Order: sequence, then structure tokens, then C-alpha cells
Amino acid sequence: MDEAATDSPQVSVVTPAYNAATTLERAIVSALAQAPVTVEVIVVDDCSTDDTRAVAARFADKGVRLIANDRNLGASESRNVAIRAARGTYVAFLDSDDEWRPGKLAAQLALAEADPARTLIHCDGTYVTPEGREFDRVYNHSPPVDGPEAWRALIRYCFIHTSCVLAPRETLLDLGGFDAGLVVAEDQDLWIRLALAGSVAHLPDLLTVIHDMPGSLMKREVARERDFVLRSPAIS
Repeated sequence: MDEAATDSPQVSVVTPAYNAATTLERAIVSALAQAPVTVEVIVVDDCSTDDTRAVAARFADKGVRLIANDRNLGASESRNVAIRAARGTYVAFLDSDDEWRPGKLAAQLALAEADPARTLIHCDGTYVTPEGREFDRVYNHSPPVDGPEAWRALIRYCFIHTSCVLAPRETLLDLGGFDAGLVVAEDQDLWIRLALAGSVAHLPDLLTVIHDMPGSLMKREVARERDFVLRSPAIS
């Protein structure tokens, strides 16, 4: 059994997956490469019709747990399923399209353990095209704000990408996780509630790689947002 497959992992990695067979292995491998942090990876398959479950099952002896939804719940509720099943002291979110650079969790854990009041720790990330070209970063357009008053900035704009987040599992459970009843901005809503529960800290390092792929979770969420958010009026 791999060292990562401990009964008491430091971090539970939460990965919702829907038809993610082509990218899931990359995400899992990057999570398992976070030594010296001990991890469990929880993949929640949301009724995929491809080989997503088979990909996750190949890593069962490495500390990867597969939960198969019996009906399509969506990404937010799938994350909640994994949070409730998690055994780690902390939870980190990793979308099945994305990956982490080595040292990501160790750097975040150092910040979290240095101040127990920190309920939301995040990092910067790089956006990458399907061809592998880096073209942007998370903080370029949304400057991060730290401290106990960060919730005020989060109400104005979301400067945090889901795959960049680490938070205490108990705090997530106390808050009820993501509000799956929200049509859009479930992530921003949870970040605000986490920020109100304590304090926010960020790492400026580019520790997450966000793949801008056709049909990616990020693109699906943006498309949903466009369906429900009012467009700004034209300026004459």
C-alpha cells in the first residue's frame, strides 16, 4: 500500500468527475505526487458514460477512493458527497481537468498550520491551452485579498479558482459545503462563508495548472453563468 493511502491522511483531495476519462489520470497523478503530505483522493463519478470509473479504479491501491453517484448531481453536490466521506484534516479541491504542481499542498498546509484561524487558503494558478501554452494566471484580473475582512472583497468579485483551494474539513462540514441550490456562483458563495468563519490567506506561487479544454468543467460553469446573470447594459 502506498504511503498516501493512510487511514488518517492530512488532506482529502476532492475531485468531481463527469466523462473525464481523458484528463482524470493527470489530475490524480499530480495529487498523489504531493509528498511529504499524506493524501487520499476521492473521485466522485457523476454518472459518466465513458471510462472515468475505470481510470479511478486503477489507482485504488494508491489511496484513491471512487464514489459512484446513482444519479447526476452536478459538480457542487458531488463535491459535498466527497466532503462528507473525507477522512483528512483538510480538504483540497481539484477538478478532473486540472493538475497541481509539486509542493502545492505542503505550502498551503504550512500556512494553515501557522494560524488555526485560517479557514481558506488558496494559491495562484496558470491557465493553459489544449496545446499546452500558458496564456494567463488567476490573479492577473482578480487581485487576492487576505485576512479576516477578505469576505468583503469576495462579495465584490471572486478571486479564487476552485482547484486552488484548501480548507479545514470540519469547517466545511459545519458550513454545509457548497449550496447546490444555487444556479451559479456556488463556489463564490462558499468562499464568502469560509472567509466569514475565520481568515483568508493566499500563496502568490503558480501551484495549480488549469486546463482550458473544450467541454471542461470550467467552460460548462461559465456557460451556465451566462444563462442566468444579467448582462450589463450597453454604454452609449
